[in-house]
Amino acid sequence: MSEEQGGQDPLDRELAELGPVMLQQERLEAEPLDPAFAGALRGRLTGARGDVLEAELVDLGPLMLWQETLVERAPDPGFVADLRARLTAPPPVAAPRRRWPRIPLRVALAAAALVAVVAALVLLIRLPRGSQTSTAWIPPTPNANFLTKSYPLIAGLGGGGFVQPAVSRIDYPPGSPFPGRLQLSAGSLPRGASRLRAFRLARSTFDDRRAGGLARRLGIQAAVSRVRAYEGPPFPPRMTTWVVVAQGGAPAPGSHRPGPPLRSLAISTATGQLIYHDLSYDVSRRPAQRLPDGPHAAAAARQWLSGLGWPGAAMPQMHVPRLENNPGLHVVVVDFGWAADGASDVPGATLWVAPGGRIVEALLWPPVVQSRRIAVRSIAAAWRALRAGQVPTGVWGLTGMAHLPNGGTGTFQRVYVMHVFTQRSKGRLYLVPVYRFEGTARLQGARGVFSWFALVPAARS
Repeated sequence: MSEEQGGQDPLDRELAELGPVMLQQERLEAEPLDPAFAGALRGRLTGARGDVLEAELVDLGPLMLWQETLVERAPDPGFVADLRARLTAPPPVAAPRRRWPRIPLRVALAAAALVAVVAALVLLIRLPRGSQTSTAWIPPTPNANFLTKSYPLIAGLGGGGFVQPAVSRIDYPPGSPFPGRLQLSAGSLPRGASRLRAFRLARSTFDDRRAGGLARRLGIQAAVSRVRAYEGPPFPPRMTTWVVVAQGGAPAPGSHRPGPPLRSLAISTATGQLIYHDLSYDVSRRPAQRLPDGPHAAAAARQWLSGLGWPGAAMPQMHVPRLENNPGLHVVVVDFGWAADGASDVPGATLWVAPGGRIVEALLWPPVVQSRRIAVRSIAAAWRALRAGQVPTGVWGLTGMAHLPNGGTGTFQRVYVMHVFTQRSKGRLYLVPVYRFEGTARLQGARGVFSWFALVPAARS
């Protein structure tokens, strides 16, 4: 490099190098483009041949001319006015928001709890009595004591004594099995079902407040107390706590004169058994008014039951001869079974009805709340257990005999399903299915034909 070039300005040096290139570019731009090259380039850029492009320009020409005409034409005055009104109109005024009063948190929680309680009560009320549930409860198998409580009475009974609120005047005399052995025979036996329904009764939920409310409904004005007393038949006696509301029945303090007649209500806290007394009516004296007939007495008893919360209209009427044939009672005795399928061995409710439909004595057991089907053994299997002496047999007509027969023969006549009233050790009550076998018997040393029956548990052991 020469000294002159080394001292030259860099910009001048770049212009000197680029000058010839720029001059050649200007000459190329001034020359016309080769037609063949232009057509080939247009085809590559548009993806079409030159003649197709020319055809498209011919088709689009009128449309482009009409678009330019519309752009130059003034818009419609009405459209412009409407558009201007919409664009310049003030925004709509929003409605004022409603301000709710502020509720304290404590009040809101209390209201929510109240709603939950009401919903639970509505659900409980609408739940039908005796409805089926999915709860897997197992009914107990009744033993010989529970099976024979409805058997015929062989020995006599004592009675009398001072009436107490927790002791019912309605007799549940314990039955007695036939002391001997019957040789039973039968022809053909029915097959029967493979599953039968068992029932569970309501628990004892009578607190002091509820018992006091029932007593006031019956016209008993007294304080609620709790006493310890035996709860007897139809189950083995045991000491139980009772909720008692009693009015009268004892002389005034410091007086030896009899007090006003006892009117009382007693409820067992173990089983829910309810006992009602009204001693202002003397059942041993013939009343001045006529006793109601059977239908009117049953209607009065159902109404009384419904007033206490029992399903009186749905409880079937039943007849228990050993409880009703008492000529010393000047009342109409009305017995009801439970609102369940089939008969029961003892009543679920027994009431004494006086003239005018007045209830003077009552013994009630809790109503049915649940039911379920259980697997049962066949009628033939139950008959074999009965013939083998595994189940006691009852015979009618032995009361008063000086010497009881110790054996005999029996013939089968019929069998049907009924329910035995039984309980667990903690007091929960059930109605469990049994087969009731019936027939005729001839006893050793006794004249005539007797009737025998036996209750055999149906549940599979």
